[in-house]
Amino acid sequence: MPVPVTCRAKAAEAAKHTHGIRHRVGLAGRTIGIDRRAARGLLATCAAAFALAVALFPTGAMQRFHLRALVDQWMRIDRAPLAVLGVREGLTETLIYLERRFAGEPRYQRMLTNSTSMSGTSFFARRYMKLFVWWALAVDPDAKKALLISYGVGNSAKALVDTPTLESIDIVDISRDALEMSRILFPDASQWPLADPRVRVHVEDGRNFLQTTRERFDLITGEPPPPKLAGVESLYSREHFELVRDRLEEGGVATWWLPVHGLLEPDSKAIIRGFCLVFDDCSLWRGAGLDWMLAGTRGAPGPGTRERFEWQWGNPAIAAEMALLGVETPAQLGALFIAGPDDLREIVGDTPPLDDDHPKRLSSELAGPQRTPAIYKPWADVEGSRFAKSPLVAKLWPADLREETLGWFGAESDIDRIFAGEIGGPVAELAEIHRLQRD
Repeated sequence: MPVPVTCRAKAAEAAKHTHGIRHRVGLAGRTIGIDRRAARGLLATCAAAFALAVALFPTGAMQRFHLRALVDQWMRIDRAPLAVLGVREGLTETLIYLERRFAGEPRYQRMLTNSTSMSGTSFFARRYMKLFVWWALAVDPDAKKALLISYGVGNSAKALVDTPTLESIDIVDISRDALEMSRILFPDASQWPLADPRVRVHVEDGRNFLQTTRERFDLITGEPPPPKLAGVESLYSREHFELVRDRLEEGGVATWWLPVHGLLEPDSKAIIRGFCLVFDDCSLWRGAGLDWMLAGTRGAPGPGTRERFEWQWGNPAIAAEMALLGVETPAQLGALFIAGPDDLREIVGDTPPLDDDHPKRLSSELAGPQRTPAIYKPWADVEGSRFAKSPLVAKLWPADLREETLGWFGAESDIDRIFAGEIGGPVAELAEIHRLQRD
């Protein structure tokens, strides 16, 4: 519809009086004026400020300073040069993979989560994480379905997928990025545990998975973060272990990480008390140094013959890794024994259990590497006396293998002393290692 001449005339008249001021109606119907020249000046000022901010932005500071400081810190801890394999800013954490090399060859990798070392592929880490699986499969050689809670870098997962008798393997981890980033540790894609067709991956909280799944498993194992990290105590509480037991098939086996190197004695006792209130046949085992393992079953009947107990050592792929990690014979597995249910009740005493209503039963204090070995030294079954008289061992271990195992406790004690740094320096350690290899 054409605009009336009178309207156009009035608009032109109004424009004469604005003198370069453009008008618009404000939210309250008021007229607001903006000087075009002032607006252009403000825009230019903003553009200049943006350009200056871009020029001064600390681009590359993560690589040059923050990451470098972190690498230097772990080089001092590992006493070795480290290379950065990869960095990923995930939804819930920053993941950093470091690698130790010797003579140009990779020796081990370490995964940092928000600067905290969570897992790795060193001899030490692989030994105790794979023992979670090997121990369970010695006790229950008929296991077909396995569940792993917390993936780490895939050590326990690799032990599971290397087991041909397992028919299904469920892996639960809260971090999709941690699961995906572990690819870099397996140049041969076919060796990546998550590529195994038997594996089902669940990206969710491990405890929530236990509460919601209807499936039962022959083997459940877990290596969650250390219990004193925020929120993680719920994966070490009595209620959590009740969920684990409830998801086991009759005769099934559960193994769980107990990192006593970060716990005061009352902390460890509280976790063990909660575990033993759930599993009547609870037991405690060495892994590597002060990385220990809790174990319990849902009425496991025992392995029966020695041949059934020892079947893993007859599998070339599994046996080679066992030998590499210092579990060359089935007798050495038994020499990792610390305490059975009766012994643990005596050790724990009247310590109240860690449960969901009392998370502060875990103290906020860390024992530290200097104090921890002395705290837990009295717990060790150095000569195998507890092992020899344990009703649980009599139930789970073949009789002739029990006798053979007693001869290995001295060697395992020496290995533990080396792990704990109690030998007295590299030269003394080498002398001990030479004696162990010779004898």
